[in-house]
Amino acid sequence: MRVLRLLWVAVRFEAALWRSLWLFVTGRRDGRRDGVTTVGYHKAGTGLFVMLVVGSAVEVPALHFIIPWRPVQLALLVLGIWGVTFSLGLWVAYVVRPYLVSADGVRLRHGTFTDLRLSWGQIAHVQPRDVRTWERNGFGTAITVEGGRLAYVVQAETNVALILTTPITVDGKEVTEVHVGADDPQALVAALVAGHRVAQLT
Repeated sequence: MRVLRLLWVAVRFEAALWRSLWLFVTGRRDGRRDGVTTVGYHKAGTGLFVMLVVGSAVEVPALHFIIPWRPVQLALLVLGIWGVTFSLGLWVAYVVRPYLVSADGVRLRHGTFTDLRLSWGQIAHVQPRDVRTWERNGFGTAITVEGGRLAYVVQAETNVALILTTPITVDGKEVTEVHVGADDPQALVAALVAGHRVAQLT
């Protein structure tokens, strides 16, 4: 049963990456519509993902020339093309799934990995220029919970903090603050305080 559950998660994740590629190719953004402000968070990690994609792409012809056996060459070619597409999809997912601010509240995403929805009643204050450096994890982009703070980390940093009115539970842990990294933190703060929906801490 656990194997089937993990397989289903993998299939959904793969499908989300392909949908991200489609949105990117067609120039669309997930959730963007009239009355919704979008704020990106992908720029800081772009260089790292470019290196990952280029590295995967270089491996495809390199292995083709190194390994002489035709069946193995074909198998590695298919696997290599999938790897390049997968790596590209990971990066594109960050591009096409920006933060969303609307009349209903805010949606904070981190690629295809998470989608946190907060209503205006759940947000007490927003704190700009709250630059924090978090422990680097994986490729430098991660979701972490530390000391009651949920962080959507981009290149080991966040630059905007949302202070909650009441705690929420994330992965079994109590969270009172949400820290995110935005390409334009001022734009995110401006969208949050527009119409005095959220108070700004200086």
